[in-house]
Amino acid sequence: MFNSCTLLKLGICKLRCHVFQLLIIFALVGSALNAQAQSSVQATTAQEQLNEARKANCKFKPELNALEEILCNGEIKIGVRADYRLFSELRDGTYSGYEIDIANAIATKLGVQIKFISVTSSNQIRRLAAGEIDIILASMAHTTERDKILHSVRPHYYASPTTIVGNKNIVVRDWSDLREKAICVPIGNFSNIEFSKRKEGHKLMIYGDPTKLTQALALGACALIAHDQSYVRAYLTGPKAPSDMRARFDEKVSFFEVPWAIGVSEEAKDSLGRWLSLTLADMHQTGVLVELASQHGVSNSFLETEKQRWSQAPCTTSTAFDQTCLRAPGITSDPPSMLFDHFKQVENMLLHGVLTVFAAVRQAEEFLVRSTFTQISFPMFTGEGGLRWFIDGIQLSLLLALGSIFSTLFFGVCLFKLIGSRSHIQRHLAKVLLIFFQNSPVILLLILGYLGVSLLWGSSLVVSVLSAVTVIGLNNGANLGAAMYEASLAKEPNQSLLSIAQAAMLQIRAALINAVKATPVASFVGVPELLTTLTDITSFSGNQFGPFLILVIFYICLIQAIVILIEQMSKRLASGRGV
Repeated sequence: MFNSCTLLKLGICKLRCHVFQLLIIFALVGSALNAQAQSSVQATTAQEQLNEARKANCKFKPELNALEEILCNGEIKIGVRADYRLFSELRDGTYSGYEIDIANAIATKLGVQIKFISVTSSNQIRRLAAGEIDIILASMAHTTERDKILHSVRPHYYASPTTIVGNKNIVVRDWSDLREKAICVPIGNFSNIEFSKRKEGHKLMIYGDPTKLTQALALGACALIAHDQSYVRAYLTGPKAPSDMRARFDEKVSFFEVPWAIGVSEEAKDSLGRWLSLTLADMHQTGVLVELASQHGVSNSFLETEKQRWSQAPCTTSTAFDQTCLRAPGITSDPPSMLFDHFKQVENMLLHGVLTVFAAVRQAEEFLVRSTFTQISFPMFTGEGGLRWFIDGIQLSLLLALGSIFSTLFFGVCLFKLIGSRSHIQRHLAKVLLIFFQNSPVILLLILGYLGVSLLWGSSLVVSVLSAVTVIGLNNGANLGAAMYEASLAKEPNQSLLSIAQAAMLQIRAALINAVKATPVASFVGVPELLTTLTDITSFSGNQFGPFLILVIFYICLIQAIVILIEQMSKRLASGRGV
């Protein structure tokens, strides 16, 4: 039997047990409420969308949207880079990097397996359009141009400016310090348009492969390079870059920040695209993206700003995504030429015809993009900056061509007179000059001439043009003078200059044509003629075929015009009417 004391002790023990159970229940409920409070509105909405998508009937695949199809297949195919250090890199059969961690987080939230497919900047959109991948997560810049052919998911998961990098002993405080310097750039980077806009006298050297660009900097072939800051810090200046690179190079100037986005097809915009938008908003708000970037040594200033943005109203509760919560895409296209507006207001048939041609060019570009996902364009016709630089390049090229023709004729006649001089010294001097200018490559002559002249009068556009015209004239004038001298030997003494020129007309024509053909080499000394201009346009448009096709057509037309002019001149000489 229990006495009263024992019963009292049992009652106290039971009471303690009940209190303890209540505390556990309260703790569990509080934990659940706390977890629910920490779960963002976007995460909740994304989960609701996912739950709804799981109800789809997987047997009727034609009716499935992109999200439902991924859930039914149990796999998501993600296009990633295989060679972008810190972001997405394939080593020993395993992918790693900031973007890879984002991809894994996406697959985990979907509850599906992940299949990585290596893509490049040149084939990623084509592979998305072909259905080979479900999403692009490959350091793809979100631009207004790309919005025409795919859906870019916002909010963005990263952003990076273009950075100029060079040897530490090169001082670059601002754009003026880039004057007369050669800068190596990757083809197709629209930030290259800034170099053309500023016109500081720098020369762009285009590289198709970022690896070759980095190698050129390391070997001294490039004193300065301009590339995406994320790439620069991964391979040259960041804490995880090779120590020898960090010791030699530093960042000079940064500009033109462009956001990065996940890409999905336009058809997947409202299903997979919306779910990804909600998921990324939650990852910004909870700081997951900041943490992932820090783990890989990726600069996270942009991500910190986005975390703050998504942690404040109205972004914290927005599932429709107010525009104040979303960054705009990068504007990476040359603004439409104002000439279109002028053409529309003029009834002149010629201008109307030009407008028709320009409109046809735009339609052809859009057709090629839609049908082949290949950017074949003629940016010198459709963009304000491209058209302005194109016209400037043509004008300067025509000036160089005319100057080279006249300097070739002038130096040719002078050398002919020297060769036929009665002075023994003048004849030997003429022969030495002929041998030197006939056998020296015009590029080397041009560089030597420019360096010599610039030592006396400094570097300027006028000095560059005059040195180019002079060197081209001397190089081709040597052949012209020698041809006229040989023609004079076959004639009777004291023949007129016009008579001798008529006899050597074939060689004169060849010398003048070669002089015109040589004018593009003026780009080596910084003359912004058509080759230089189209190279600059190519550097930001990313398309080489269109601009350089126009370059070939221009010089074909120019050479044919010179041939016709020389034939008319030859006929006038033959008829005895003079030039």
